[in-house]
Amino acid sequence: MGENRLENQMLISKITSYSCPKVKAKGSVLREELARALWNPRWLFIVLIAGVIVVLGSYNWSQRPPHPVNWLMLQLFFGHYQMLAPFLAAVPFTDSFVNDSDQGFGRLILQRAPYKKYLRSKALAVFVSGGISLALVLLVMLGINALGDVDWASRVFVSNGTLTSAGGPFGFLYAINPLYYFGYLLLLNFFMGGSFALIGLAFSVLVGNRYVAIVGPVVITQLWSFLVQRTRSLTELADPLESLMPWYGIHEAAESAMLPAQIVQVSILSFASLLLFFLFTRKARNKY
Repeated sequence: MGENRLENQMLISKITSYSCPKVKAKGSVLREELARALWNPRWLFIVLIAGVIVVLGSYNWSQRPPHPVNWLMLQLFFGHYQMLAPFLAAVPFTDSFVNDSDQGFGRLILQRAPYKKYLRSKALAVFVSGGISLALVLLVMLGINALGDVDWASRVFVSNGTLTSAGGPFGFLYAINPLYYFGYLLLLNFFMGGSFALIGLAFSVLVGNRYVAIVGPVVITQLWSFLVQRTRSLTELADPLESLMPWYGIHEAAESAMLPAQIVQVSILSFASLLLFFLFTRKARNKY
């Protein structure tokens, strides 16, 4: 009798453990968030906008340089990439925290993982998605520019300004191989895109609206850029939108300060947004 009771208890415990699996590893939650960020149809929209920037930039500046990277740099400027970049970084996954709350998906995750781990995984996934978004735009544009007759050996640099070669950090890489300089632009846009996406994540929690998550980074960066242009104490080194195109408009005296400025910009935007996000989510815990 006692043995049968013990066997029944063991059987019940096995059934319960299989029906309610527990996720102990942080990586499993992070993998799920990254999968949701990277596998969604919004990336098709990012590719479409990259094509629009190519068309718009080519239309506004018809003097095509021989090398695809230099052509891409001009397309970015004349295709209004600075204005679109914060929006593009926010599109893929920035509104996901508010969506999880509204749709009840967050409760399912919290049945398997602690709230803090979920928040950390969410923030990292948003940063990665924002960075990949801007890097993808550049890769798509380069792929389009590589079609047809191009001169990969050319080192000619065409600029709409006074520069005769790529200015700003690592400009010397262009003279060695423009693709090396393109690698720097990819890394720069990845980290800038991640910081823009975190701005949207913080504002989405503050307002509780998914559309604010996508539009918020555009509003904040444009307002700050407007303030920089009209304040004598602030220079273009303080404007993240100017940092997206380090080869343009950089005075020779400020060239050495551009890379530290980029690092400071990414750090301030990211840490300030994360601080706000974790503060606001403490109040939103009861929604899950």
